[in-house]
Amino acid sequence: MTLKKHNTRQRLLHLLSDGKFHSGEDLGNQLGMTRSAIWKAVKQLENLDIEINSISGKGYRIPNGMSLLDKTKIESFVMQKNTSLINEIFVLEEIDSTNQFLFSKIDTEILKPMACFSERQTQGRGRRGRAWLSPFASNIYHSLLWYFEKDPSELMGLSLAVAVMTTRALKQYGIEMGLELKWPNDIFWESQKLAGILIEMVSQPQDICAVVIGIGINTRLSQQHIVELDRPVTSIEKITQHPADRNQLAGLLLNSLIEGFQQFQKNGLSAFLDEWRALDKFRGKMVTLSCAAQSVTGIMEDVSDNGALLLRNTDGKIKPYLSGEMSLSGA
Repeated sequence: MTLKKHNTRQRLLHLLSDGKFHSGEDLGNQLGMTRSAIWKAVKQLENLDIEINSISGKGYRIPNGMSLLDKTKIESFVMQKNTSLINEIFVLEEIDSTNQFLFSKIDTEILKPMACFSERQTQGRGRRGRAWLSPFASNIYHSLLWYFEKDPSELMGLSLAVAVMTTRALKQYGIEMGLELKWPNDIFWESQKLAGILIEMVSQPQDICAVVIGIGINTRLSQQHIVELDRPVTSIEKITQHPADRNQLAGLLLNSLIEGFQQFQKNGLSAFLDEWRALDKFRGKMVTLSCAAQSVTGIMEDVSDNGALLLRNTDGKIKPYLSGEMSLSGA
């Protein structure tokens, strides 16, 4: 797609994002295009899986509107002392993966933290290489590149800490009840998945570890998306019963992460364990943990000081696990 076509599509999207009907004639006048060209541009937006109503005599609209990402608006929700710690904030329309985008920018000489948000991912990933559903402007797709002055072994519990940081942002956004955490890095609301985390790291010389933290938060899910996911899921709009302000949520999330990483650098996972345990939805329950080529079943007792899952097996012995996929036994 040429830059001109891309800009036209972007301008059309901004005009339709208010959720109101716009006639093809009015859109054409504003964009300097024929009604036929507007129709073709609308089809391009629909190819991005954007729902657009087209009604004769009324024109086009995006039902319920669309909260498009805006760098200035995102930064307005981040404390100035925290934005000064980020070298650059990228806000993209489309990218293969926000994690991969920042991973390519790791610099072993100049340690520059960076943040990335995208309206859409074409190759979004979850844990264990799973695809992460990434419809256009429907969710938060965010990654943050950060450099820790720690050995990789000291970062084992980082995913738990990031989950707590994410719940802090969600609470600031207004979701104060119903949040739950699933070891090691999933966030639920009343037993329905709301968000997930993917962490990748590269150790650097002199005990510097470059870490890319990817976070996906469901802000709006169509019925089609819910069917495609085929598991209990929810979204910000479903929880709050209001259109999501994605810029506010993105800014609160970035602010919480920056502050949280500074906490983690000083105190490690210990600064987050009490909050984690208060939201742990599986503690004390019979679970099955799938790891490598085997599965083990037992009672989830707790998480250790370094973030390991403590599982009590049928012999009554407690064993720590550093990785795996956990589910309720029999579920």
